Amino acid sequence: MTASLDNAQSVLEKVSKICISEHVMFKYLRDKQQYRSSNTKYAGRSSSGKFITIYPFSDEHLERLTLKLEEAIGGEPGPYILSDLRYNNGPIFFRYGAFVSIEMSDSVLVVVGLYNRMRSGDTLISVP
Repeated sequence: MTASLDNAQSVLEKVSKICISEHVMFKYLRDKQQYRSSNTKYAGRSSSGKFITIYPFSDEHLERLTLKLEEAIGGEPGPYILSDLRYNNGPIFFRYGAFVSIEMSDSVLVVVGLYNRMRSGDTLISVP
């Protein structure tokens, strides 16, 4: 998910409410300073625009969540996430990866329950 600085708090509140009610794991950037830093022209392309990431259990769960998220935040402004596929007019984007359970927090991200591991060629990239 993406958001602008102006609507980030509202988007986070709506998305987190849905994720918590659906028992879905998610992560988000901790504060506006981190969000600004991740969207500068010098930021990494793979994370640019990303604000909230959710981890549905299955394709069916993804479909149900997408409909709820679209109803709650569909059409909200935010930057385009170059590495992901946009749903309708945004701010919902998709990407697939493999996941391993963890819980952690650092100065940039708050991760709620999962660790995203995605394969890029022969290199295993760990996000956050």
